Amino acid sequence: MSIYDEGTLIKSGVAAINFQGVCATSSESVSANTVNVKIGSQWLISSHSFGFEQDILLNTSTYYIGDSNSGWDASRFDVYSDTSSRIPLSNGNVGIPSPFNIISGDVITVCGLAYSDIPAPPPLTPVTDFVRFGVSLSVFNCSNLQTASGPPPPILPAGFPQTGLTTSAYTYTPDEMEYVGEARVCFELTYTAEYDFPKCDTLFVLGFNNSNLLDSNFSQVKVTYTFNVNRNC
Repeated sequence: MSIYDEGTLIKSGVAAINFQGVCATSSESVSANTVNVKIGSQWLISSHSFGFEQDILLNTSTYYIGDSNSGWDASRFDVYSDTSSRIPLSNGNVGIPSPFNIISGDVITVCGLAYSDIPAPPPLTPVTDFVRFGVSLSVFNCSNLQTASGPPPPILPAGFPQTGLTTSAYTYTPDEMEYVGEARVCFELTYTAEYDFPKCDTLFVLGFNNSNLLDSNFSQVKVTYTFNVNRNC
């Protein structure tokens, strides 16, 4: 047997083929003398680091999603939303466009690290055991811009309807910095696509927040993450 790559001979006289790698799987077919081979894919959609100042008056379902000028790729986030509110047209750049067709069954993973400055109240014991770092994943479509009519006569500005996909929360781990309250958390949010997301028209929204802060807390948050998609891996 000879092996060719796009018409170019790789090796002749082959007695066996050994498939390697987490994205290459093989199995015996129901057809005689046939082996099925599946080649998966992995790709990175975005990778970013940024910071935000948590407003303690916001509820746990509200997430920081980007910057009012620079969108999702900004050093400071000041735009926030829940996962079902419309994204104003002027803030559409908080969406992360996908250059790939994502299909049902693909696995989206967001993983990273967050740091939070959580001041310690009297008697100077760092409060970190109940503070949570929240992550959300939602989506909207560039082609789906809608206007909403309010009570006459105003017409509300156009916006993108947003669909929440999944959320999760993670507990901070104190870094044993006495009286300071510095803490970190490692996170991994996973979502298996339940329907197809067409390339370029689909924009994902990643949201982040701190919750369960005391009224006296002033929380600065720094985040780094990667946003990946796996298919048959």
